Amino acid sequence: MSHFSTVETLLRDPEAIRAAAKELGYEVLDNAEVRGYGGKKTTANLVVRLKGTYDLGLQGKADGSYAIVCDWWQGHVASELGEGACKLLQRYGVCKTRLEARKHGYNVSEQQQQDGSILMRLRRF
Repeated sequence: MSHFSTVETLLRDPEAIRAAAKELGYEVLDNAEVRGYGGKKTTANLVVRLKGTYDLGLQGKADGSYAIVCDWWQGHVASELGEGACKLLQRYGVCKTRLEARKHGYNVSEQQQQDGSILMRLRRF
């Protein structure tokens, strides 16, 4: 049986969330339905519209962070975003670092490593 689960995260910046999803090729919707198994739905403040019949939602919490809400059944979300949405979380880290570095006058470059990690270099303008 399928159901929606919540994953606690340290995602706090909606601009970085949007940038991460866009870089991965996904659209982000505001205050939309999150699709799951058998047509079940829940709502979230931000919804990453996946290519299949499932989505990943981000619900704002009182402390300003976002919790991931999605239906992990049969690996549909994982097939697009990795286990535990690791691809989105990694890309969020890169986007957030880039945004903050540029605010402080740094130029940012990144290079994908063979092991899947991302090497970022920050240099002053």
